[in-house]
This record gives sequence, structure tokens and C-alpha cells, in this order.
Amino acid sequence: MLTDINLDNEKFEDLVEEARNLIASYYPEWTDFNYHDPGITLSELFAFFKEIAQYRMNFIGERHLDKYLKLLGMTRQPVQPARVQVSLSCSKAQMLPPLTRFFASGICFENTAARFLTANDISACICPSENGGTVFDRRLLKMTKTLHIPVFGKNAESGSCFYMMFDEPLPQNCPLAIYIGVRNDRSVRRNPIADTDHFIPLSDVVWEYAAINGWTACESPVDATRGFLQSGWVSFVLEHPMEKTQVAQAGGYFLRARLAASEYDVAPVLYNISMNMVEAIQTCHYALSQDAHCRPRGSQCVCSIEINRLNEQNMAVLLPANGNFYIYDNFTVERRDRFWDIILGADPDGEAPEQVRILSWNDAFDSNQIAGVGNGLPGQEFLLEDGGIYGDAFELMVEEPGTSGALRVWERVEDFDCSGPESRHYRLDLDRGRLIFGDCIHGMAPEGNVLITAFATCEGARGNVKKNKIDRLEDGVSDILVTNQNNADFGRDMEAADECFLRAKKALYSNGALVTGEDYETAVRQTPGLMIENCKAIYPAEAAGQTRLAGCAVTLVVKPFSLQKNPCLGPAYMKNIYTWLEERRMIGTDIRLISPEYVHLDVFVECKGRNNYMYDREAIVRTLNTYFYKYSVDFGQTISHSSIYELLDRLENVETMEAFSMEASGSRVMRTMGGDIVLPPGGLLDLYDIQYNISIN
Repeated sequence: MLTDINLDNEKFEDLVEEARNLIASYYPEWTDFNYHDPGITLSELFAFFKEIAQYRMNFIGERHLDKYLKLLGMTRQPVQPARVQVSLSCSKAQMLPPLTRFFASGICFENTAARFLTANDISACICPSENGGTVFDRRLLKMTKTLHIPVFGKNAESGSCFYMMFDEPLPQNCPLAIYIGVRNDRSVRRNPIADTDHFIPLSDVVWEYAAINGWTACESPVDATRGFLQSGWVSFVLEHPMEKTQVAQAGGYFLRARLAASEYDVAPVLYNISMNMVEAIQTCHYALSQDAHCRPRGSQCVCSIEINRLNEQNMAVLLPANGNFYIYDNFTVERRDRFWDIILGADPDGEAPEQVRILSWNDAFDSNQIAGVGNGLPGQEFLLEDGGIYGDAFELMVEEPGTSGALRVWERVEDFDCSGPESRHYRLDLDRGRLIFGDCIHGMAPEGNVLITAFATCEGARGNVKKNKIDRLEDGVSDILVTNQNNADFGRDMEAADECFLRAKKALYSNGALVTGEDYETAVRQTPGLMIENCKAIYPAEAAGQTRLAGCAVTLVVKPFSLQKNPCLGPAYMKNIYTWLEERRMIGTDIRLISPEYVHLDVFVECKGRNNYMYDREAIVRTLNTYFYKYSVDFGQTISHSSIYELLDRLENVETMEAFSMEASGSRVMRTMGGDIVLPPGGLLDLYDIQYNISIN
């Protein structure tokens, strides 16, 4: 460990006293050490300079810490907005535009995408059962958290269908989405699936709706639940009009999920399903920049953007040309359903643009849209008035010098270390709310208007509001009741330097590669989308019963969680584990997955029971089942004969033990001289098929 060196260990008084003591050695004729002497004044001045230099040499500020973190390959994590699912209730069907504001005691949330809200939400759900179908009406569907909907029945067999009924038909050619809350409260939790995970589905779920020509597949389905494995959204589009039909003696407009193929480990169960839910993040947008593709219309061209809260107030069109953007005023706007059609007039050059950039902002941002005017000098800084800036939603354009209103997009950087004189870079100091530009050597200095084209604020950790705190929408939106049934989470403030150093220290001691058997076991248990009850890495020789060890190979015996007895690895499970381990294994290491080897056990008990106890046999079986449970979970254990004998001998309903023995069947089961049974390295006890032969005298 490096020594902690203190470069600022001398005070001003100590430096002055040291200089006075050295005078006699260097110049004995100097005898006046009073303050009025010019030499004493100069020595104090130089002592003052030295103290300042030592302080600056010893000082470590935020900029220094950021540089040290950069050397470690780390950067401080930015502000993260909170997220929450918001439930809405309305009496008539309507489209909720994006960036609609929800409020919880002054804290603003916004929905991330447009959502179609149905009148009174889903009216009923029908899932398969032994009686043909179980109907969950609107009253039951409101019982979130306590609701149990077995989507495809108890066994989730192929061909099963789950129906959702609506009072009114859903609109055509409109993005629709249903939020599905999937229970994950088993003794073994299912690992979450991220968008970047290469997950092989455990089922093939087909989404269909009742149309005039029968059941028709939905267009462009996107299933974030990965086949009802985790909570998320299912989005789709209906190409044809819905037709009223009847299912399980219930009449209405139906949407269904059909299970075409099933390899479920556990049949999915829902606790919530709703079409009137939106995902809201804790941001507040004041300005927005988005690109739109153009299409020809006669001598004109048209581009379309989705209507939101900002572009209903102010809008500007920028035409791209030679890397710059120019403000274009010759356009008109027409409303079409939930879109703005922006009609561009004839271009002077006669060429229609392929793409334009649309700027939109609200009235409150008019005075802040221009952050300042650059003067071309180095080290320019501009104060941004609003606090809590959300850096991920910040964009900037600067007027190019020597041009007639040409705007160029500038790039945000963490520092100017890699910036050159021609680099159009800027820094955003979120702590101080400042916009910082380069010194003309590291980063170009702006010369012209500095235009903020996208701007939003975020409260960070303050946005993690409790449930039922979001209770109103922005002014102008009526006839909608809103609430959040869960707490908002994932919101965090900007990471402090100390926290980032701790994260860097932890990263130094963590190895992403798989080396030891424990590394492989941990990785298998973390496989996305799976429920792993237990896993053990064993030697190849132990797995195959060989006498010679094979090098650079690891065999993993894996027991998946299942409600069925003695579960084994299915094709989808093995593909997911192989895919997950392939990116992390050491080069040259071969991986083999095997299912557990279940061992059958026969137990013989002969004892003398006490006269005042009834159901002695059931008590002995219950005790033995409890004892044997750990051998059905942990691989390769030794079942101790003496321990079981002692356990039974201590039972209150057993007076004396007269005989006890065990017999196990399996290709590689071993028995010791003391009667203990040694399970194979990948062996588990078949808890469901233990044969008890109990004789009580």
C-alpha cells in the first residue's frame, strides 16, 4: 500500500521562524529581526508563498478525484430518475399522449410512451381449468397483490389459452399495451431477464384477437414478460377490426394468449393485469429534440411526429445541410389523430430533405432556451437557471461563426483531455448547474448563440415516493383518476467520489471470468430467466465414474426448481445456461451440464412403541421425511445410519429401537462398513419415492 504523504505539514509561523534562525548562518551582520526591517518583510512574503504552494500541492479536489477515477477506468454514476407503474381509471376510451405529467406532492412524473386507455379497463379474464374455464370478473381483477390467476392452468399444457375480454373493441393500427404482473414468490426466485440478455424462451406464446375472420395474430407483438416469466408490458397492434364473440358463456371483444409450445418449469401465475397502466419516470421535460423522416407529397414533403405536451405549445423545424442545421420557416402543421403532419414548402434548391429535426418546448422555457452568447474567448461558462438537470436529456447547438444562422450540434464530454482545438465539446457541471466550454486548445470556444435544444430536470432519490402518493395529473387533463399501487424506485442522486472509489475497490476484487468451481456454481444460479434450486461443479471423473481426470473441463450438475417431482434439465434450460456461461468461461474450458441422479431409498424400521401414543407410524414417517429433505437438495451427501437411528430412538412415541436399515438403488451408490449410504457426486435422494417398512410392536 502506498504511503500517505502530507505535503502541507508546515504553518506560516513555523516557516517565518525557520527563516529567522537561518539568518545568523548565512549573514551574521544582519541583526535587526523586527517587523519594520524590509528583509523580514520579504522573508514573511516568501513564507506566505511557500505555504500557499504547499497547500495547493497537497490539495485533492473533486477534479483530482475524477482524474484518479478515470485512471481506474471508472466514472461517477449520474443522476438516475425513479420509475413507477401508474394505474389510471377513466369512464371513456382515450389516448394518453407521451410526456403527460403526473404529480406526487409537487414531484413530477412523465409517461414514457403514448398509451390507449380503455373504458373501465379489462372487463374479465378467462383461464383454463378442470371445469372448462375460470372467469375473473372486473371486481376480482382489482384485487392486486392478493390475486392469483393461473394463466394457462395448473399444468400449463400446450394448446391452453388465456382470454382477456373488453366491453368495447380496441382500435386498429394503434399501439396497444397490456401490463402483466407475474408472481415471483416461490421458495426459489426466478432471475430477472434484462433486455440485453440472450434468453431462449421457455414457451411459445402467440397473441391473437377475435376478428371477423376468426382468431387473428396480432401485428408486431413485443413481449417484455418473455412468455409470462416476469412482470412487464406486452405491446401489439391490431390490423383488422375486432368482432364480438363468446367464450365460456361470456360475450365481448376478446384478446387471447395461446400457448403453442411449453417447457415451463413452473406454471405462471398473475397478480395483476391491466390495460390502463403506464410506466412513468421522474423527469420533467421543458424542451425536446427529435428527428423525423420526410416523405414526398407532390411538390411538397411531409413528416409526422407524435403529439405530446411540448409540441402543442411551441415548435421549430431545422433542415440539415453540410453538417449544420438551418431554421426553416416555410411549413404548416395539420393534426391527424395522435400525430402532427408537418408540411414543408418547396425548397429553394428543389431537393426535398430526407430527414428534419423538430424542436419543441413549453412556454416556460422561452427565456432559458438561449443559454448565452459565445464571444470566442477560452474558458467560457454559462449559468443554467434550473437545478436538478437531467444530463441524459440535455442537448446543445451552437451558432457557427461566420454563417447566417447555421447551427451545429456540440458533443458533451466528461473532460477536455482528449479534445483538440477544433473539437466542438462542452462539459455539463451538474453540481453547480453550469455549462463549461474549452480553452481553444482543449476544446473549441463558442462564438455565437448557445441554444439548448433538449432540457429536462430530475429529482434523483427524492423521486422514490411511496405508494398512493401520485394522485393527480397536470392541469387540463380531466376524467382520469390516477394512483401508484407500488413504491417508486431506482431513483438515485449523482454518485459521490467516495462511493465510486468503493465501487472501484470492489471491482478490483471481483473477477468476471469463471475459474473455480464456485465461480461456475454462482454463475449458473444467476442465469437470467431460470429458477435454479441447486448446482454443483464436480470433476469429470466423478461425473462419468472414470479413474483418470480430464483437464480443462468442468461438469455441472444442476437441479431446476419445479413443482413436479424429480425435475431434470430441459432443452431450453440447457441452452440458456450454456449461452450464459459461454461469455464468461475461460478459453479452452469445456463445460458439460447434467441432470441430477435420483436415488431410490428403502427404509426398514422395527421398534417398540409406547401404549399411550396413536398414529406412531405417521409420526415416524414425518420425522424421516423432514430429515431426508436436505439429501434431496444437496448433491453427493452421505446418509448417516447412526444419526437416523439416534433420531428415531429419541422420539417420544418410540420406547426402544429394535432394528433399522436402509437400502439404496443406483449405479454408483456406495455403502460404508457402518451402514452409511454415500450418494454419487451428482446424486440426490428421491424424496417422493421413499419406501418405508415400519413395524411397531
